[in-house]
Amino acid sequence: MGVDKAEGFIRIEGNYMTIEQYDQFREVIRKKGYKQYNHPGTIQNESWYFYKGFAHTEDEDGESSPGYQVIFLVWNRRNHRVEIPVPQEDTMGITPLILTSNHEYERIDLEITDDNVMDVDNVEQFAHDFYFNFLLVHNL
Repeated sequence: MGVDKAEGFIRIEGNYMTIEQYDQFREVIRKKGYKQYNHPGTIQNESWYFYKGFAHTEDEDGESSPGYQVIFLVWNRRNHRVEIPVPQEDTMGITPLILTSNHEYERIDLEITDDNVMDVDNVEQFAHDFYFNFLLVHNL
């Protein structure tokens, strides 16, 4: 994973990074408005995650909720008790995830596991396209 802080560009490649790369990732993603949720294991046994809601809608009571969320699951591999076959210096793991729901108790999770290089802007665009061009069109 690489970070070009001058342009706010974050590449996610192979889902592993060093602590220094993670610190840069965290700085850039917070500037983009992502919030950190620190309770471990909420979604996929992660250490913590960053999230941001998009396409907010308002219900009849005036309550606002996102149509979908982009989430970056973070695993602090230093805390895992099982041997993980990654280089020693790559101790942080990141997985992009898109959560969406248009029913009160149903949701669709879309995990991005592509090994191609993908930056945060591309993840957000992919989530937008998935939500507006697939879910809404097909009434899912």
